[in-house]
Amino acid sequence: ACSDTVTPQGIIALVSIPAPYQYNSEACVGPGTRTYLVLETSDPGNTGTLIRSAIACGVEAIIFMPGSCDAWSPKTVRSAMTANFKIPLLQVDGWDDCKERLESFGVRLDLDFYAATMEGSEKSATSEGLDIDRGDSLPYYEVDWTGSKSVVVCVGKEGPGLSQ
Repeated sequence: ACSDTVTPQGIIALVSIPAPYQYNSEACVGPGTRTYLVLETSDPGNTGTLIRSAIACGVEAIIFMPGSCDAWSPKTVRSAMTANFKIPLLQVDGWDDCKERLESFGVRLDLDFYAATMEGSEKSATSEGLDIDRGDSLPYYEVDWTGSKSVVVCVGKEGPGLSQ
């Protein structure tokens, strides 16, 4: 069989996987935020959905951590609905490699690094005593996502969350 599903859509294609993302500082000059999404997901369906959502949000590139779902697995490709071919994807060897790459893209990890978590804080960006180093967090709608900077959003595995 040409397909790994019982009831395929009726279209089969043989295509090459694009080359990994290469940062180009000349292409990144100008207004607007450069957003990088770091994924550590384990479900191919969710991974494909996040790839589609990343495109809709204008993400520059997606970085896959070790142990993440394969961006090119059949289920991920189906879920992404070909979005895999419309956004640069990069596989890294670990957090140190990821941090080095992000810093080379111009990301200031001490200021421009956000993690999606289930934990929250009762404090807001305007409240007194907000201490990110202590673990206080901001809701996504209080983060300034605009401007001429680079930001990173990390999304962890569906059950345990981020590994670090």
